[in-house]
Amino acid sequence: MAGHAARNPAAPALEMGHRRLSYGELARRVRDLAAALGAAGVGAGDNVGVCIGRSVDRVSSFLAILQMGAVFVPLDPALPEERLRHVLNSTDMRLVIVNAASPALPDMELDFVVLDRLPEVAGLPEFDWQPDDCAGDAPAYIIFTSGTSGQPKGVVLSRAALANYAVAAARHFELGASARVSQLNGFGSDVSVGDMAMALAAGACLVFPTDVQGFRVRRSGASLIRHA
Repeated sequence: MAGHAARNPAAPALEMGHRRLSYGELARRVRDLAAALGAAGVGAGDNVGVCIGRSVDRVSSFLAILQMGAVFVPLDPALPEERLRHVLNSTDMRLVIVNAASPALPDMELDFVVLDRLPEVAGLPEFDWQPDDCAGDAPAYIIFTSGTSGQPKGVVLSRAALANYAVAAARHFELGASARVSQLNGFGSDVSVGDMAMALAAGACLVFPTDVQGFRVRRSGASLIRHA
């Protein structure tokens, strides 16, 4: 992502409805959020939750966490409180990224970084991402199983696995800077993380449906299943 931002900062990176971010704008957003995470005490290896609705800031949060050497843990806002509490407990999480539309989370003495109220960072230089060296086997993100056969279990994916998948998938699907990749999968699924990484590795544009568009897609899918 940093390479694309440096080479072609005006290229479209994210789109949701009328909101669009170029790679340069995304890079600056990641810089600002990473600064806020650092000020909150986030360091390498810390598990950081992200509990926001469908938003382009899902991507900036994902990247800022990786930049800090921390571990991305997606928290689907639609999950019941008991499931969220289990994820928070089992990951020993102490900080969650939220926005104004995030649901109330269980009272567990959590700290928050609120996307709508990021601190002023006017004195920071332009984005020049030189992330700290992290071992390939260092964790990148944690995904939880559905729990249909019992208690949901966290699965840890490494940075090397994520990077290898992103590059290989972008090549397999022949993605380039002109490609547009739909982010239709549920937040918290392994596929949604893979789609983000794949699109950014290719310099493509990741497109999030709005809530209305997402509803229409789900309704169309249900219709297809009924008439299959």
